[in-house]
Amino acid sequence: MKTLYYRPKKVSKAMLLSLAGLAFVSLLAVELFPVKQDDKLIQVKLAAAAQADRALTAIGDRRLELERPWVKQLDPAKTMMIGPTMSIVTTQVGHLDAKQTSVNPNFAAVVVDLLHQAGVRPGDRIAIGCTGSFPALDIATIAAAETMDLKPVVISSATSSQYGANDPEMMWPDMERWLFEQGIIKTRSIATSLGGVGDRGVGMTPDVLEKLLETIDRSGVPLLRARTLYTSVVERIRLFDEAAGGEKYAAYVNVGGGSASIRGTKGNAILGNGVITLENADLSGVKSCAAKTFLERGVPVVNLINSIELANDYGLAVAPITKVPVGDGNVYGRVVYRRYLAILGIAMILAAAWMIMHPTPAIERLFHGKNAQPAGQMMV
Repeated sequence: MKTLYYRPKKVSKAMLLSLAGLAFVSLLAVELFPVKQDDKLIQVKLAAAAQADRALTAIGDRRLELERPWVKQLDPAKTMMIGPTMSIVTTQVGHLDAKQTSVNPNFAAVVVDLLHQAGVRPGDRIAIGCTGSFPALDIATIAAAETMDLKPVVISSATSSQYGANDPEMMWPDMERWLFEQGIIKTRSIATSLGGVGDRGVGMTPDVLEKLLETIDRSGVPLLRARTLYTSVVERIRLFDEAAGGEKYAAYVNVGGGSASIRGTKGNAILGNGVITLENADLSGVKSCAAKTFLERGVPVVNLINSIELANDYGLAVAPITKVPVGDGNVYGRVVYRRYLAILGIAMILAAAWMIMHPTPAIERLFHGKNAQPAGQMMV
């Protein structure tokens, strides 16, 4: 059985090219003229990032005052937040690009966003586990908590992996104390552990352990010391509970890969990055740690470990070679296409296609010249 349909007798290449050109121009207009929709938390995020920026600058200036070395190959942006490749207080291998990426004040805005996703609201109490491995993320977390008017309770560890706060003269306890004394932050750790293997510096020589104890002592923060990793976890939870005074925590924020906080690399690999809840977490392979305890209590965990993944998620620079300004990145809003441009473009393309299929004499003359004949119909 034959099917009847109609088509123009002749559609010129000029018509087809014009239609394709119109489609291209419409697409180009939509792509080139998007609009940025500001996040409803933009003012809080900007304020948190500004506080983090002041803190990062203050630490950088302090390290320059102390004449700590700057290695351009490690820290091209000269943030002075990148530690040495190796030192006596370095615990394990670190990823340089991850540490460089973390030195970005806009991570404070990211933490605000993640805490909000976790359901944290002004006035809530949160627990924070800081580590020397990512001092810039420690700063971002504290800045976010203070800007959101939260009640943060912090327990830190002193040691660090490569490229973190592993300068023996400027470790995380030193940084935290300096920022507090300068009035840039209001939060101090309620306790600090040695960190490293077993959260107690297993394998470090007696003189290095003595150096760590001196660092914690000069910070003015009590030492969290335990015989085993398990008892270190128990002691952390006891201190968190005691500091809360019966108040429920709204979230636990883990920074880095502390053994007692999240069971190191293995715990991070299982739990992942960002906001974690008991419903979406597989705790079967995670041994006792602070993060697991909070999850089992129904408290969401905000895990800050993979700075590159977080940077990609929020449009932040990865391993930048210059200092990053406040306000950079998609964390403050999202870029959306102008719908009216897309609708207008589609309408114009459909209209043009209709006109090509049903050309008037004037259109025929435009594309075929003065000798053009009205396009008839042929039946096939």
